[in-house]
Amino acid sequence: LPGPFQSGVPSKRGVPSKHWWKFGFPRNYQSDILQMLVILTDLGFINDPRLGPALDFLESKRKKHGLWRVDATIEKMPVRLVKRKDPSKWITWQAIYVLKEAGRYNPR
Repeated sequence: LPGPFQSGVPSKRGVPSKHWWKFGFPRNYQSDILQMLVILTDLGFINDPRLGPALDFLESKRKKHGLWRVDATIEKMPVRLVKRKDPSKWITWQAIYVLKEAGRYNPR
């Protein structure tokens, strides 16, 4: 992503966390860019042109089979809900919701 969205590029508050770029389920105390896009969609801001780079990043994370995968998960749970790097129905649903609301969803 260009400018302040690019990982490792200093902003006024420092460098974005590496967790920002990893889609996770279940969510823990750290947020990610997908969670923020869902919130902005719910608030009606998804068509703000400043979100273009974030939507591009979301589209770039889609895999060949049309799903999005888990990049981060809570490993120490009594019951394992998902495995890291596996396709995720929850993350895929959120991504499709955001992209549909933005008018950018293209089913494969």
